[in-house]
Amino acid sequence: MARKDMEITERRAKWWLLIVSLGTLAVLLAAAVRENWLADWYQFQRAYTRVLKEKATNERGQAVADRFRVQINQNVLPGLGRTDRCTTCHTGADDPRMADQPQPFRAHPGRYLQAHDPSRFGCTICHQGQGLATEMGDAHGRVAHWDYPMLERRFMKTTCTRCHSEADLYGASGLLTQADDSSSETAGLIVAGKALAEEKGCFGCHALNGKGGTLGPDITRVGDKTRHEFDFSHLGKGAPRDVTYWLMVHFLEPEAISPGTVMPDLGLGAEEADALTAYMLSLREKVKSADYRAGTLQESHTTGTEAISGQDLYQMNCSSCHGLDGRSSEVPGIRTPALNNEDALATADDNFYRFIIAEGRTGTAMPGWGPGKGNLTREEIDRIVGHIRGWEPRKARVSEVRSQAGDPLTGRTLYRGLCGNCHGRNGQGGIGNALNSLTFLAIASDRFLAEAIVHGRPGTAMASWGHLTSQSVSDILAYIRNWQPAPPSFKAVRASLRAYSPSENARVGQALYRGNCAVCHGQTGAGGIGTRLNSPDVLRVVDDEYLYRAVVEGRPSTAMPGLRHLSADQVGALIAYLRSLEPGPRYRLTAAPSTGDYGLGEVHYRVSCQGCHGEEGIGGVGPQLVNRAFLQAASDDMLFYWIAKGRTGTAMKGF
Repeated sequence: MARKDMEITERRAKWWLLIVSLGTLAVLLAAAVRENWLADWYQFQRAYTRVLKEKATNERGQAVADRFRVQINQNVLPGLGRTDRCTTCHTGADDPRMADQPQPFRAHPGRYLQAHDPSRFGCTICHQGQGLATEMGDAHGRVAHWDYPMLERRFMKTTCTRCHSEADLYGASGLLTQADDSSSETAGLIVAGKALAEEKGCFGCHALNGKGGTLGPDITRVGDKTRHEFDFSHLGKGAPRDVTYWLMVHFLEPEAISPGTVMPDLGLGAEEADALTAYMLSLREKVKSADYRAGTLQESHTTGTEAISGQDLYQMNCSSCHGLDGRSSEVPGIRTPALNNEDALATADDNFYRFIIAEGRTGTAMPGWGPGKGNLTREEIDRIVGHIRGWEPRKARVSEVRSQAGDPLTGRTLYRGLCGNCHGRNGQGGIGNALNSLTFLAIASDRFLAEAIVHGRPGTAMASWGHLTSQSVSDILAYIRNWQPAPPSFKAVRASLRAYSPSENARVGQALYRGNCAVCHGQTGAGGIGTRLNSPDVLRVVDDEYLYRAVVEGRPSTAMPGLRHLSADQVGALIAYLRSLEPGPRYRLTAAPSTGDYGLGEVHYRVSCQGCHGEEGIGGVGPQLVNRAFLQAASDDMLFYWIAKGRTGTAMKGF
């Protein structure tokens, strides 16, 4: 009985083994049929064979059709680390006769295959997708667990950056500005997106190729990221789980897709979001093989090799927070100091801006942009500082400033608003020095004061007020000069000279001379920094009014101040002392000719006088001649004498 049961079991096992074997054989046979005769690639190639025969209008075409074999075409690309079988289905990609055929037989648009032979480049390096697959869905990569699905047509050119430099792509004759096929939409999107990223100041928060801000993630290789590197948890269940969609939503509604993000809502429209998405997808790692690199790879913000201007650097890195015009941020909700501010520009020097840009500001959102931070070079930072300085109003011209041309009432308002906090409401001093000091006002010329106002005093708290006009500076000087007492009149000085004996006046004048004049003109008038006074060709030539004006008015734009604070008696005493230095009686001057030849005089001046007195009389070895106070005080007779006779004891010889 037991033996019979074993035979039955053995018989059943054989039948089951036969059935399973036949089933396995059937499955293998079905798989073979499916893979070789029913597969997508096989059906496409069979259809392509028919198309070839239809196109065979001559013997040559017939020969091509006859030579075609249905088989898998494979391009092994070790330099790119890929194996592509795309041309197995896209059999007519390189055949211009297939331009009128539907996909997958249609010829590749444009002239791209002339320089990108599929046998050398393959297809997935540009289009993405799964190169080894031969089923349409698998090959296009729109399946689970494949990171790089085939790109949408409008984003197709975003992969050009893998091989081409930015100069190749974005220049005036770049690939992305030469639209020769239907993918020109992508070209326009990428170029527009790059411009938009710079315009909106994206690099103020995001680093690109080692340069840029650190508040947001580095975007240098964002185009190579997979969907696993993005957070889709805040999107609806039905929303596409792909990088392109995430980027577009991120640009349109950053807070919705990334709650708590520092990324502001830029108020972008759909077209702008598309453009930025295309540009982000174009930021990819370059191919490693030098054989595939076209041109010199320029990994920078610029197009080509030219240096980026300070304006462009500012726009890319600073404008998102400080605004395109430096007055306020372009982004709603961001409040930062205005850079385009007259007071700030007048107070802060270039080194201040260089330091802040390079190192940032601790305790604020302002990051550093120097090496190891934003990685801007010193030259690039200098160009940004130069652009910021371009907002500074044109400085007043010191040569145009004169207290005599100013309005003291207007000057008082300006002084109290700009100067009073440091120098005192009435010039009595404080943080700054006292301006109403009679000694200071006597020594400080209009030019000295104007330069201090216009240019400031580097290394001190005195800021530059260069944004003021020349008239405003003249008004301030006119107000400051009001603290200086009115000088005595020549009439009063002449009366004092008559009221006291020459010896008495000279004794007092000697003390005044030694206290006010000797340091420049020498203890006995022999000269030094100032001119020699005891020359017989000076005191014996000039009259008392000339000496009065020299003492009271000084010589503007020279070291000789006007001693306006002296009384009539003191000025008279100084004149009397100077007269005591005269080596002899006064000369009777010969009257100068009433007319002269200007042109001939210019020639004589340049030949005989310019070497010492300087071009246009600005001074040199000899004193300055183009001096308003000197020319008003010296008569033509005096000038004629000095030119004819010279000045004894000086380099000035007679002609």
